[in-house]
Amino acid sequence: HDALHDREQFQLVAIAALYIAIKTNEKVAFGSAFFAALSHDTYSIDDIEGMELSILEGLSWRICAPTSIQMAHHILSVLLPHVNLQDSTWGFILDEVRFQT
Repeated sequence: HDALHDREQFQLVAIAALYIAIKTNEKVAFGSAFFAALSHDTYSIDDIEGMELSILEGLSWRICAPTSIQMAHHILSVLLPHVNLQDSTWGFILDEVRFQT
């Protein structure tokens, strides 16, 4: 709630959220030192990493939910050794899952 009323706290939350988003979604990672420098040292590495931890704990570490296609692929991979599916059937099922998303 402090971030809604405190500009500096809001900016720290925004920087930490961007830091998390880049770490989880991009191939190139930037360290917290980069974000501290980006803030012109308004926020320290410890500030950014502390807020990152607060955000992740607030979200119960649920930041990368699998997509439906990932779940279908995982389920089919587990089942595949136990069933006799043709490659074309496998492809059809994955195409249907993609279509449904």
